[in-house]
Amino acid sequence: MISLKVGSLTGLSSKLGLKRSESAEAEPAFAATKAKAPKRPPRRRAPTPGSSFRPKLVLASASPRRLQLLEQAGIAPDALRPTSVDESVSKGEVPRHIVRRLARAKAEAALKITKSEPEFAKSFLLAADTVVAVGRRVLGKAELEHEAADMLRLLRGRAHRVHTAICLVTPEGRWRERVVETRVRFRN
Repeated sequence: MISLKVGSLTGLSSKLGLKRSESAEAEPAFAATKAKAPKRPPRRRAPTPGSSFRPKLVLASASPRRLQLLEQAGIAPDALRPTSVDESVSKGEVPRHIVRRLARAKAEAALKITKSEPEFAKSFLLAADTVVAVGRRVLGKAELEHEAADMLRLLRGRAHRVHTAICLVTPEGRWRERVVETRVRFRN
């Protein structure tokens, strides 16, 4: 942190080409002598801890694990709006693109639902999707016990990647997307 006295700013300001603002007598306010900076819109402040405003969060998932992960982070969604989208994979589509496409599709579908609900029309919306890939081979969700056993045998002693994409839609309608890739190695 730099601490300067009011008098010491005068010398520094003259070297930088700044002059003392005429409107402030006691405060060391300075204005650039050249071009003025464009005015920015005022920044929105986060709600104060005592305020009653808390943005709402809608989770576009029916996954108990996603809900558990959010709760571990101290986040409790105000509503669950699971959606069903076509999760078929196109030939040659890479896992990173699959999860991004599916997370966005789930967010778009859930957004249509929440727009019709006045209580959640101006809320944050979170959607996600995860796939497991061994090389470029994407493993689907195991429906039966023997399918799960086959997948575990395939993964045993090998490294694989877990791709997760999240898609967050803000109340202002901005979209934020992120893909995370985790390498996992199973023991033999």
